[in-house]
Amino acid sequence: DRGSEWSYQLSASLLEIYCDEIRDLLAPKVEGKAPKKLQIRQTAQGISVKDLIDTPVSSPEEVAAVLERGQANRSVGRTNMNEHSSRSHLIVQVTAEIGFPDGKKASSKLCLVDLAGSERLGRSGAVGQMQKEAIEINKSLCALGDVINARATKSSHVPFRTSTLTHLLYDALMGDSKTLMLLQINPSADSFEETQ
Repeated sequence: DRGSEWSYQLSASLLEIYCDEIRDLLAPKVEGKAPKKLQIRQTAQGISVKDLIDTPVSSPEEVAAVLERGQANRSVGRTNMNEHSSRSHLIVQVTAEIGFPDGKKASSKLCLVDLAGSERLGRSGAVGQMQKEAIEINKSLCALGDVINARATKSSHVPFRTSTLTHLLYDALMGDSKTLMLLQINPSADSFEETQ
């Protein structure tokens, strides 16, 4: 029985990496003003994002409300390949601050990442800003592949700072962290080259 001697505080944040920049999806939008550019910081507790809104949550319903609020601010667009194409990587962070009966404290962070899919510009029909978005998405996915490969081969250098995505996921991919990746692969024959 953990009783009242244990304490738990949960909080959630929601951000997107759009064109290699961090955007807080819980920050209020100001009409006619670009979203504030957020910076990654290294602290004693690990990687963090300065000025990111971290909302206290205490139930699944409160987490769902945070997700719904943030989803409304996500960057999406229409391409030849996808009617509702995400134009950014989405990262949901749930942080737990735990107080032990002996007075010690610990914290843990769960990162749920929805990666934007890679695009072949010729097939997607992306032009202008959407072309720039696709290029940035593809670059960050390549950087993530490089990090995973370097970790798998036990390379002496892991290129985390190559992209904002990999830099932000440093804590989730290093040390004693656990990482699970789920892939959605289009089974249609005309997408075979995309999934090789």
